[in-house]
Amino acid sequence: MDANDLSARASDHITAWLLLAATPGITRRLPAIRRELDDPLSLWTQPRSVWQALGLGAKACRWLARPDRACADSTLRWLRANPEKRRVLTCIDDAYPQLLLATADPPLLLLSEGPSSGLAEPMLAMVGSRQASPPGVELANSFAHTLAGAGFTIISGLAHGIDGASHRGALSAGGRTVAVLATGPDRVYPPDHHALSQAIANRGQLLSEFTPGTPALRHHFPQRNRIIAGAAVGTLVVEAAERSGSLITARLANEAGREVFAIPGSVRCPTTRGCHLLLRDGAVLVERPDDVVHALPALLGALCPAPERAATSGSSGPELADTLPPQSGKVIDNLGHDPATIEQIAARSGLTTETLCSILPALEVRGFACRFADGRYALLSRQE
Repeated sequence: MDANDLSARASDHITAWLLLAATPGITRRLPAIRRELDDPLSLWTQPRSVWQALGLGAKACRWLARPDRACADSTLRWLRANPEKRRVLTCIDDAYPQLLLATADPPLLLLSEGPSSGLAEPMLAMVGSRQASPPGVELANSFAHTLAGAGFTIISGLAHGIDGASHRGALSAGGRTVAVLATGPDRVYPPDHHALSQAIANRGQLLSEFTPGTPALRHHFPQRNRIIAGAAVGTLVVEAAERSGSLITARLANEAGREVFAIPGSVRCPTTRGCHLLLRDGAVLVERPDDVVHALPALLGALCPAPERAATSGSSGPELADTLPPQSGKVIDNLGHDPATIEQIAARSGLTTETLCSILPALEVRGFACRFADGRYALLSRQE
């Protein structure tokens, strides 16, 4: 079999998945289909009686009997335009977010663009107001920078405000970030986040369940939010108004059995009232990144190898060398309570800036240091 034959077979396989994903009502029946069939793609070979037994309606059965291949064409063209970075993640692929499969309404497949393998790592959702206050934007950026540096993949929705700041914070730390789109994978919404989306596609991952060409429609955003909440071990709400899509994401996370975190704010600020509602209803109060890390020990231990989670240990003193990156003690010895740039800390300690960039986020997560919005670090007084 030559390369063209192999390419044709691969294309036919992907087309079969795309046509299955286009079946009306298929995602709501996915849990039942996966329980009954080893491979959802074998649904094509089943008699109508099996389709009906799985709960598929008359419209879905008619589609399965006579699908329109044209609906897959736009996705195939999108894939062929950049085959090295674009792919279809089906619900039986190892690269598909496994936590998402445990939810009530996972997508049959996701369109993915980007080199990152971050979907296999523990993901933390960071969401909040599109009209976030300047301090809220700074806070989201700082938290994302620290948490990404500590091993989390930051997942959000590419929106203005908190979403964008969270993506940028993760990228600034050299960490992983995932943007879930409310459009097709070939569109950027909001349009002025085009450069940010390209940065994520180059160093992280863009995900969409919508076919190329799909515009941003109002009902797509709650659909996007269920993916953000379902793929993450927890959801951190930085700022949110009383009526906010972020509260929908938090509710979906709670329904999926995931932890919900919220950062409190001024009672005079309208974009913090949603966070206060969440806190009243039982969300975990967060004041620093360490609060997030230590609230998820069981999930993080199951999902991430121990070496990457070394910074999550709550111990200190003699065990410091075992729970933080090498030379952390030297960095602590050269940190003062007055904010200092990484270059200043490098000059004091004799360590390279690259080494410091791998140590300082871990120190911040453990509560030994704090990072300011301008990128400077200072030593924190620890109260045992």
